[in-house]
Amino acid sequence: MTYRVAIVEDNATARATLRSHLLQIEPFSVSSFSQGSELQSALRVQNFEIIIFDYYLGETKTGVEWLTTLRESRFIRPGTGIIFITSDRLPQTIGQIIDCQPDLLLIKPYNLQTLSRGIKQYLAYRQVAHSALQAMDEQQPAEALRLLKASLSQDIPLRIRTDIIKLKARLLFESGEIRQARELYEAVLLDSDRVLWAQWGKIKCLYMEGRWEHCQSDLTGLIETELAKNKAFEWLAGLSFEQQAYEKAEYYLDHIAF
Repeated sequence: MTYRVAIVEDNATARATLRSHLLQIEPFSVSSFSQGSELQSALRVQNFEIIIFDYYLGETKTGVEWLTTLRESRFIRPGTGIIFITSDRLPQTIGQIIDCQPDLLLIKPYNLQTLSRGIKQYLAYRQVAHSALQAMDEQQPAEALRLLKASLSQDIPLRIRTDIIKLKARLLFESGEIRQARELYEAVLLDSDRVLWAQWGKIKCLYMEGRWEHCQSDLTGLIETELAKNKAFEWLAGLSFEQQAYEKAEYYLDHIAF
């Protein structure tokens, strides 16, 4: 199968270099766009298996904001692979990217070897998860979950297993199976309590279950995490506002670094 890849990068030189690198790794069918609006127009008539976003796009929306917009309007299929590239190492930026759960994050400057390793790892995962991703695109979440469970029963590399678990937890959450999703996130955190996507996943589940005290406790722990503290303060402010604890909400809002 030849994967269709979209590059969204406002810098023409960087766009051309990335395209050249990708074609050295795999015989991809590559389309390039300088703005998110161009990608949106293209998605009206075709789909891509992989979309690569630069964070800064030189327009009113960042790559994260465009991804959110395109997902909410269903221009991007659930099984589409998302890769982010950025030169910004600020915790606020990295935190925003991690929060939208990309399949791969690359920090500029990167070289062909780094890009190749990341892309090949993603393609190996996609090969294992292919049938489940296809079921997701066909709006069959129950079938996708069944296929993911079958994949996890196989002898697969640890890195791919982790990615499959991450996808399964996300799908459980989106299907309304909140308790099962939380238990999966908690199982990941038993092995390592520093897995950020699992921490956020657990917090979202606790919130949906109405377990606000546990949610607040976990969020307080994330305040010390550089990549997550801004989002943690946002959530804490929101929880305080819902509980009509307005002074607390103001306190948390004052600590967000804009």
